[in-house]
Amino acid sequence: MLKKYRSTALAVSVITAMACLKYALFQGGELRPVSLAPQRAAVKQDAGAELVYADDSFQLYFFPTENGPAPLAYVKRLGVWVQDYPGNRGVSPACTVNGTVYYFGLPESLEGAGLAVLVSPDGRWMDGLPLSVEGETRFLFRLPAGEDACYRFAPVVGNAPLPQEEDPFAVGTILVEAQKDGAFAHSLELPLSELSQAHPELESLLRQAYASADRESPVENGRTYPGSVLEMDFCNLHLTAKLGDYLKIEEGSLPLAFTRSVHLNFELEGYHKATMSLSETDLRNKTIEESLRSKPEVYPFSLSPGLTAQARTILEEYPARQESGTDPAGK
Repeated sequence: MLKKYRSTALAVSVITAMACLKYALFQGGELRPVSLAPQRAAVKQDAGAELVYADDSFQLYFFPTENGPAPLAYVKRLGVWVQDYPGNRGVSPACTVNGTVYYFGLPESLEGAGLAVLVSPDGRWMDGLPLSVEGETRFLFRLPAGEDACYRFAPVVGNAPLPQEEDPFAVGTILVEAQKDGAFAHSLELPLSELSQAHPELESLLRQAYASADRESPVENGRTYPGSVLEMDFCNLHLTAKLGDYLKIEEGSLPLAFTRSVHLNFELEGYHKATMSLSETDLRNKTIEESLRSKPEVYPFSLSPGLTAQARTILEEYPARQESGTDPAGK
């Protein structure tokens, strides 16, 4: 009886050990490289790999590439070091181990910053640890895992995080595209603030058009075009605005960095004349799954002849290129 108990206990131990090993090596559904000496493994993978941070559970390396320094991260699971990035199927450079999220990417808003923080929805700051990587400053952020939260990346100016501009018209860029008799042309993409210096009425006309959009009566099925779309004449004005970089953490999901953005497409002439398409990337109050399912909304708006005239003038003054037919619903 005792022999049978020992055999059963041994079998359970083996099964448990195999399950733990599978968790350590196959988390995310793919086999991960493992090592007892991660620094040696990193250098073996790339001779230029440089250790920039290490603690008991996490090690971060950078190695040179044609596109700049690239990260390589190891986490410790069950006493062995497992390469977790790249390779964890995450779209963001981040790892989660022992209840801590480590984020080591460089969003656009932090480029050139000397100090940086993450700002929580309730206004708390979490300092980024500055790292020297090939003469550049990178940051490592350490956050508690297991809580649903969305943090904003912010460079520190003086003694406080730089506030985020929330007005898309204050930071947006403008691009005009048009087609006439099959010939397509579009303008350079320029900041609205720059264009407003030469065209002072442009911003107010855009704000009026945006405010007049009938949010209670969206265009059913959005913009659809007949098969002969490439032969249509149209004129569209696009406003694109980046409104900050964020880090989204959801329990059960890998951390995701995203740029909050707004894109407005005003169709000034064409099949869907006097309609505005609105698309946003904003996961602050949405789950990642909800964001992936979201589609642009299209609304009718009150079209001013002055806005169309401004768009045509911009197209003439700041031309980019001309080519044959294209899709009026395009970017």
